[in-house]
Parts: sequence; C-alpha cells; structure tokens
Amino acid sequence: MVHYTDEITEVLNNLHQGPGKPLLFLLHGLNTDSKNFSKPAAFEGIEKFEIDLKTLHPILTECRVLKSKLEISMIQYANEISSEAHIEVMRKVKPEMKEYQLESTFLHHTYFYGSCRHCSYTCICATGDNSSVLHYGHAAAPNDRTLRDGDMALLDMGAEFHFYASDITCSFPVNGKFTSNQRLIYNSVLDAHDDVISTMKPGVNWVDMHKLAEKTILQSLKKGSFLSMYEWPEESDGLARKVWEICMKKRIPDTMKKALEVKQKQIDEKYEKFENMFYELQNMRES
Repeated sequence: MVHYTDEITEVLNNLHQGPGKPLLFLLHGLNTDSKNFSKPAAFEGIEKFEIDLKTLHPILTECRVLKSKLEISMIQYANEISSEAHIEVMRKVKPEMKEYQLESTFLHHTYFYGSCRHCSYTCICATGDNSSVLHYGHAAAPNDRTLRDGDMALLDMGAEFHFYASDITCSFPVNGKFTSNQRLIYNSVLDAHDDVISTMKPGVNWVDMHKLAEKTILQSLKKGSFLSMYEWPEESDGLARKVWEICMKKRIPDTMKKALEVKQKQIDEKYEKFENMFYELQNMRES
C-alpha cells in the first residue's frame, strides 16, 4: 500500500500495536572518511515517537561489508560484463567521435549482452581537459566533447545487475598510442595499483594502502623527471606540495576507497529468482 509522505506519522502510529510511543530506528552514524555524522530522518510529528540513533548504523555498515557467495557472484557478473563493455569501447574509439558515443557503446553492450538495464552511476566519459574534472558527465557536463588526436580518455562506467553495482575506471589514448608523458603517468598509477594489490590482505589498514599508493606515484614521477623535486608535503612548499595536495589528498581517496555493494535491500527477497536468472545468463554468454 502506498501513502503520501505527510501521512507518515498517522500510518506508523496505526501500525504500532503496543503500549507507549512507537520506536523508530533512524540511520545516524560517523562517516570515518569525512568525520561527519549522517543526518537522521526528520518529519512533522516525529516527537510522537521514541527515537533510537545508535542501533541501525553499525548493523547496516556491517551488512554492507559482508557478502554471501551469491552476492559475490552477482557483483562479479556485473564487473565481468562491464569489463567486456570497456574493452568494446576501446576497440571502437577513434578521434573525432563524441564522448557520448563512448557512453552509448558501453550502455548498449551491458544491456544487449548482459541484461544490465541500468548503470551504477552516471557514466563519466572524459577526454582531454575534461578528464581533470571530478565526476564529469552529469547534466551540466554531459559527455559532449569531440575527441581529438592525442587526447587521453578517462572512462568511469559500471553496470548494475539487479541492484548490485560495478565500478570500473580506465584510461587510454584515443588514438591508441601513448606519448612519453602519458605513458609515464599511466605507469605510475599502474605501479601504485599493483603495489597495493600485492600488499593488501586481511588485517592491513586502509590508510597504509593509501600512503603506499601516494609514495609509489610520487617516486615514479620523480624517476621520470616529471617533478623537479621530491619532498613530502610537510617539508615542501613548491611543486611537489601542490601535486600532493591536488592528486593525493583529493583524487586518490576517491579512487581507492570505493566499495562494491548492493544498492537496495530488497534483493534479499528475490534471491531464488535472481539466482536462476543469473546462471541462465552466464550459460547464454558461455555458449
């Protein structure tokens, strides 16, 4: 049954069968990255309820971290079809195309071959200077630039399979050939990725992985003479400090901390249906 939002107080009170005020569990907890607390729900008449702000957040946080075997398979499927779509985009990209054509190629592949009707987020198809804009691709910057020979493309796109998300970012030259500077920066990030993956294991602190990525990238840039000096930020006031502040403090946290997870809780009620569909799709793709 559907109700209007201004009926929430009346509806919840009618559902309450016990004595005293109804108890509401509201989501409120610390974001360990931003150090800010999530704002709990508020509505007219909420004073008629008992409020619990402590129980829900740690339970939901733990549920997001732990995944069943089926959930892991669903996430893996979303990642596999997204990886295939990214490769298809790489095969078809060429100068003078539009950014939205790369997005269209990705969306078609994930839906046509993977039954993924939706993406996990708005596709980011950034080329040239647009690749320096965090979360480019939204309505105010709608993937509409023309690709130029010599551009780098930064594509951040991921398919969603029945509320389970993938999130894949890749970079490559639109003409298929790296310049020396493009190759240097690409390999510095690749080295950081490889170092983190090889070091990561249960019990390792995320902050240590972040610092390892920073160190690897800065060392690679120094080795390639991309930076004229190499100092840690507390000791420097020049180019290296600016690079650290821009790249390390703003960009790396965004790219390292992403978790793949369920987007809607109602997936639990549909496991059997989704499991049958999931294995049917896998068989179709393998045949």
